[in-house]
Amino acid sequence: MRSYLLLSGILFSVIAIVQALRLAQGWTVVIAGWNAPMAVSIVAVVITAGLAIWAFRLLGGQRAP
Repeated sequence: MRSYLLLSGILFSVIAIVQALRLAQGWTVVIAGWNAPMAVSIVAVVITAGLAIWAFRLLGGQRAP
C-alpha cells in the first residue's frame, strides 16, 4: 500500500505542476480540434493537488511493516 500511495502522490503532483505551468506560460491545448480553456487547467490543478496531498498524508500516517 505504501508504494501505491507514494506513486499516486508523485503522479498527481507531476500532473498538478504541469497544469500550473500551462497556466503560467499560457500554453494552448488542442484535443481533437477543441481548444481547452484555461479554466480546465485551474480545475485540474485544484483536483490533482488535492489528490496528491491526500496521498502523501495517508502515506505519512502509515506504519512501516
